[in-house]
Amino acid sequence: MASDYRKPVVCASLLMMVGAVGLLAPAGCRDKSVRVEFDREPEVQITTLRKGSGAPIVEGKRIELHYTVELENGKVLIDTRANDRTHKMYVGDGTVIMGLDLGIRGMRLGEIRKLVIPTELGYGRGGYGDGEVPANSKLIMEVELAAVN
Repeated sequence: MASDYRKPVVCASLLMMVGAVGLLAPAGCRDKSVRVEFDREPEVQITTLRKGSGAPIVEGKRIELHYTVELENGKVLIDTRANDRTHKMYVGDGTVIMGLDLGIRGMRLGEIRKLVIPTELGYGRGGYGDGEVPANSKLIMEVELAAVN
């Protein structure tokens, strides 16, 4: 049976990468009125590489992340450490791909996770850009919670 997921408008397929700063969604992605159905429930595969400390992050917390984003073939798309800049965001604000938002929930300061994000929770059937992220791409991210504000 298909599951319903509420997703921001076009977020699954039309997210924008802004240089090495982060994976950002267009402003219209905060519209939660669109319902998307899947044949199976897409899940982010989460592996904790290093445990963190302190309270787990929750929706609405302002955080800073370091991360890398790779395709399955190993091509690195983004590495925030390359520019020595963190990505700043509020947990659950709809500005990043859904797979990243789901994958960081509950992280603690200093924690590092590996996330394997299925296409439905990444860029979807449309991919991104001029083939930079091909259609139906699975993304592999290594994420570190660098700060909680």
